[in-house]
Formats: sequence, C-alpha cells, structure tokens
Amino acid sequence: IIELLLHRMAEKYKNQGKNPKLMLRRYGESIVERLTTCWLSVSMYRHLKGDVGEKLFQLYLAVKQQIYSGPVDACTDQAKFTLSERNFLKEYQFDAEPLVGSSPQKKQQMPTSCKLLPCDTISQAKDKIIDKLYQNEPFVNKPNYRLYDLYLVSDPDMKLSEDVDIQKNNGDYVKLRTLEDYHIQTGHQLKLIKKPDDDDDAFLRYVGVFHLLAYLFIIQFFTLVNYFMKVKNEDVERMNRSGKSKKTSRRKLLTEDYYPLLQTKVNLEEHINKLFDSIFAASTEIAPSVKYLFDVFDKIADQMAFTDPLVTTIWKNYCFILKFWVNLIQNPSFLFEIEKDVVLDSCLTVIGQALMDGCSIQEIKLNKSSPTSKLLFAKDYEKFKLLAKNFYEGVKNGKEISSKEIARTMEKNYSVCGSIF
Repeated sequence: IIELLLHRMAEKYKNQGKNPKLMLRRYGESIVERLTTCWLSVSMYRHLKGDVGEKLFQLYLAVKQQIYSGPVDACTDQAKFTLSERNFLKEYQFDAEPLVGSSPQKKQQMPTSCKLLPCDTISQAKDKIIDKLYQNEPFVNKPNYRLYDLYLVSDPDMKLSEDVDIQKNNGDYVKLRTLEDYHIQTGHQLKLIKKPDDDDDAFLRYVGVFHLLAYLFIIQFFTLVNYFMKVKNEDVERMNRSGKSKKTSRRKLLTEDYYPLLQTKVNLEEHINKLFDSIFAASTEIAPSVKYLFDVFDKIADQMAFTDPLVTTIWKNYCFILKFWVNLIQNPSFLFEIEKDVVLDSCLTVIGQALMDGCSIQEIKLNKSSPTSKLLFAKDYEKFKLLAKNFYEGVKNGKEISSKEIARTMEKNYSVCGSIF
C-alpha cells in the first residue's frame, strides 16, 4: 500500500510539474508520509534492540551525567554543562563534592555514596539520591521525590527544607535554599524519610502530569510567590528584550563563555560518534526495511525519470534521518522508559540537529553570527556527510530484498513484539 501511494504521489508531482524534491515535506501531513514513518518505526524495532539502541541509551546516560555534574538552575532550567546556548547558565561559581545518602525504602540498607553539589536545591538533592538508588530500575519504579523529606543525620536529625523561614527578596521573590545554606559538607550523611500518607501525598502519587502542573500553578497563583535559585525569570526576560544587552551577551558567549559549551561537546563526542557510526553501519547490518524502502525510492525515481540524484537522497534523508533518527534522538523516551526534562531535551535537540545538518545536501556556511549549536559541530559536518554518503551507497549496492522477505520480516516483528504494539 505504501509503495503504491508513494508511486501515485510521485506521478502527481510529475504531471503537475512540481519539484519532486519537495514530495516528502518536513513534518508533512499527507497520509503516505505518516504511513511510511510509522511503518519504518515498527519495522526497525528489532534492529533498535541491538547495538544501535544500546549506543542511543549510552548517549542519553552520558548527556544526563554531564549536565548534572554541574549546577542546574531549578527555576530557569539553565545548566552550566550543556550544548544549548538558550539553556546555558552563565557566571556561576560552584564546587562539586560527594555526599552520602541512604535508601528511602530499607532502613537497614547500607549508605550509598551519591555525588551532590553545594548549589543543589533540596528537591534536586532528593531527586539525585533517588536516581542513584534506583539507577538500575525502570523509570516507572522510581518514586517521586515530593513524597519524601530530606534529613541530615545528626543528633537530632535535621530536616532540610527549601523555602521555610527564607527572607523575601525584591517583593514577591523567594530564593530557594540549597545544601550550601545548611553547610552540608563532604562525608555528611543524608537520609530520605517518606512523608505521611495525607491527601496531598496521595494526590502527588496518582495524579497525571498535566493535572500536577495545573495543581502547582494554582498553588503558586494563590500564594503570589515566585521562586528563584540563581537567576530570576524577569531578569532573563529583561535581557532578552534589550537588544544591546543581548548583543553584548552574544559577544561574550563567543569568547569567554563558549568554552563550557565546547568542553561539554568534547566530553560527549565519543558517545555521539559511536551512535552516528552505528546508525550508518555497513549495509550488511542495516534493517531489511531500510534497504527495501530505499530501493522503492530508487525504483520510483527511475520510473518517473527523475534524473537528479539529489531527489532520492532528499527522500531518504526525510524518512530515515529526519523523521526517524532525529526524532528518536530528540525523544529517546519513545524507545526507553526514561525521564527527560527540559535541560536534557535542549542538549538532545542540538545533537539531533547536528545529525540533520550533517546529512543535508546544502553546504553549511558558518560565521561568527551562526548559532553556537552549529559552531560546536563545525569540524564534524564533513565527516557526517561522508558517513551518510557511504551508507547510502552501501545500501544501494546491497542484496535486493523482495516484498515476500519484507512480509516475513514483519511477521517476525509481530511474533516478537505483538504484545507491545
């Protein structure tokens, strides 16, 4: 059905004199585009359970570890170690020291070492401790940090709270407390104690994400209090509205503050290269569905007399790179049972954009005014283009796959994954 619909669409473009390069538009709304994307996603599932899926998961873990090894503003979602200029936290002095947390589940469990930062808010510290304790568990088994109170083990134990007895600053703003405010030092022992099962706790445990956000918004609306950790939202907005300040900030970012972005990219480079190498592996390792789909594109181009070789390259980039891999890199939660927050999303978006730019048929011209996300990968684009070119040639020269073989492959997918889909 998909092959027939693609052929009819190509025939329509030819008869109407339209540019065939635009046949599969980015984020198009045609039925055939949606069917092709869904079919490719389902047929690639078994392939993703192999080496390439492992590399994607390792990249996700590396990005998460890199981000939270440095300070992250709990209110503005800006981070010191990120790939995104938009979410980059500037001018923040911090010190990373390992602390010790204990399990919230078992009283007799031995303390577990957990690396925290003095600038972590209490909520961030609780989330990091729980993340450490449940690092080998699916995200669905990870308890919500809001269900626990954090205590410093002492005589008596001292409860750590973020916003109790904090003096208001500039009217309605309240600064969140951090571990540094409680003078937490290396070697101190922390513990999580479950809160009583009152109505609020039951609500937090069972409510959906949308309702939870609405609930928190209502609370903040009626209390008329805005929280901040390092940078106030109104300061960020004022900076964005000021053209001069924005220009100055941009110039400074390209000089002094560019290094942390570049250092983050260098630290993640090995995992990024491993994933991209796995995506563009030899044709013998590629999923049969990709070979079959690419052959369909080549066959349609020959039948419609589309002589420009860039036509099929663009079609392949749209389906395989943009609509499948870029989407999966930016949304690994589609494949894995994991948590993805705003800071993680911004980094993964930059990596996905780098893959898309590296496979683009257009030459990327960079200068001092180019986005930092493109400047970070300026030296890698040619390598990515060569990987994609060799991959497409290898797939084209590979053994042809018949429709019967594809049907058998889909039957195997259904037998293995039928209970999932």
